[in-house]
Amino acid sequence: MTLRLERVSRHFSVGGETVRAVDDVSLQIERGELIALYGPSGSGKSTLLLIAAGLDVPDHGAVSWDGEPVPLRGRAADRWRRETLGVVLQQPQLVEGVPLHRSAGLRLEARGVRRSKARLDGVRALREVGLGNRLDHRPDQLSIGQRQRAAIARALTTDPELILADEPTGNLDSHTSGEIVDLLDRLAHQRERAVLIVTHDPQLAHRADRVLRLDDGRLAEVDTNLAPMP
Repeated sequence: MTLRLERVSRHFSVGGETVRAVDDVSLQIERGELIALYGPSGSGKSTLLLIAAGLDVPDHGAVSWDGEPVPLRGRAADRWRRETLGVVLQQPQLVEGVPLHRSAGLRLEARGVRRSKARLDGVRALREVGLGNRLDHRPDQLSIGQRQRAAIARALTTDPELILADEPTGNLDSHTSGEIVDLLDRLAHQRERAVLIVTHDPQLAHRADRVLRLDDGRLAEVDTNLAPMP
């Protein structure tokens, strides 16, 4: 299965000037491939990720999954995101006031999985990201890094074919960051998922099959001998 972006552009008007956040970008991600999208802040990486997820609409170009256009609206879009896609945004969006062991399986419940099975799988995902000792904690009782890991766990509960993550190690210490990098590597290379990561983390970039650099909306493939970006 393949995610394909074909000549995608997304421009914004800011203060009377046109900002080319994504400018005529073509990109293909195959099943079993880990791709790191690297580049300075403000280069358009997050915008490109949202377009790939069908959460933002390009001004030009097309996005497809397994040869079919990614649905952008309505029930088809909801179904595609629920059944195929796992997204981790830069700011973790958790269910406030609800313990992790209850909230982690909500995406599965939305797919019709019975509650007991959904919660069991949610707990499994939480343990996989190192939160087995925080199952009864609410989001407000977690550190920023723990919230990020909880968001990753929630995205993984449905065992998605396509995983898109925006700075998944950005708020983590080096040890936890390494664990998340190992997890993403396993998802791509052992479970054969298509994984696209927006990152400033050279550790993650070094593990990628390909590293793509986005600058002023333009995409280029680079080597993996990278230093941290500002």
